[in-house]
Amino acid sequence: MHETQYISSLREQLRQLLSEPPETGNDRAGRWLEEHGGFPGRPWILHGAGGLGQRVREHLLSTHQEIVAITDGNPTRWGSTAGGFRIQPPLEALAKWGNEAAVLVTICNTHHDFRETLNHLRSATVAPILPVQGYFWKFPQVFLPYYSFDLPSTFLEARDQLFHVAELLEDRISLDQFIGQLRWRLRLEPDVLPSASPESQYFPSDLVPRTLRGLFVDCGAYDGDTIRALMDHVGPLLPPVVAYEPDPHNHARLLEWSRTLPREILANMDFRAKAVGSAAGNVSFSGEGDAASRIDMAGTDVVPVVRLEEDLKGQDIGFLKMDLEGFEQEALLGASCLLGGAGQFAAVCIYHRPDDFWRIPAFMAKHFLHHRFHVRTHGQDGFDVVFYAIPALSTKEPI
Repeated sequence: MHETQYISSLREQLRQLLSEPPETGNDRAGRWLEEHGGFPGRPWILHGAGGLGQRVREHLLSTHQEIVAITDGNPTRWGSTAGGFRIQPPLEALAKWGNEAAVLVTICNTHHDFRETLNHLRSATVAPILPVQGYFWKFPQVFLPYYSFDLPSTFLEARDQLFHVAELLEDRISLDQFIGQLRWRLRLEPDVLPSASPESQYFPSDLVPRTLRGLFVDCGAYDGDTIRALMDHVGPLLPPVVAYEPDPHNHARLLEWSRTLPREILANMDFRAKAVGSAAGNVSFSGEGDAASRIDMAGTDVVPVVRLEEDLKGQDIGFLKMDLEGFEQEALLGASCLLGGAGQFAAVCIYHRPDDFWRIPAFMAKHFLHHRFHVRTHGQDGFDVVFYAIPALSTKEPI
């Protein structure tokens, strides 16, 4: 099929996908768990003994649902206990309970591919194997929104905005991935969910050239992982870097790593223990020293917040990266006057909140007037989805 015809067919798929009335979508979602085998009275095997598994287990017990086993794919957990249950190898539990129980996979993160778990467990049982998102749909008042996942009505009510984002995407990879992500959120169809790209998360080789001009601004610098990826991408032609990381634990690790750098490279880097947002001040923060640290009104830490257009006033930004655990929209608002230079690159995460999927692209389209727009998936199960603004005159062309 010709490229133009293929893209037209994708847009028609999107129109059909979003044609469902919001209330009909929610009714369908509410029945999804039972229609796929998790009907009332059927006991559960919970696969995944981490924090999300604990939360689901506690809800199941509070609503008087039966749990017959808890399993985990990590052998180091086998034999330990979780809520009074012995954590078992999956095949052991399936051999005993697989003919009568349903399996609820209570794992949902960027490193977990539900399809792999499904295929692995399916070879050992006839039991239904269901993603935890189906359980979220059954009890939305308890579990939703969860990162980018929500009731179908959230997306169906934004159909016009989603059509607008699709119109911004000119390459088939981006449109394929955009629709695949939406189909997962609307239909829980794992076969169309984009897999994690092996490319560098913020520097895919088909979009970002090896030579970058201007200031590289890293919002959500974590422990320096993006800066290390930048160094790998550009080699010795490293641009000046300003990195924002408000979590005290992560910032300490960032500084510790920076001390391993040659002096001439370190002299071109500026590490700031600040958050970025739409208004300067202070804000509560939940800092656990990991990649999920975030601005949180219930957090116990207090960190300073800056507006980028004030903190970087007068500086030439060549590349803006944002991974802010749900605070990207506010940070972009605080950077408005700095956005959209003809040669400026941007890579912003759009998976932390459901409305990130259309609000961030629409905001960026208003400010990046001389750019092409792309979507790439860098994590599993709907995580690490990035929206890119690439200068129209960039030497790189999408594949």
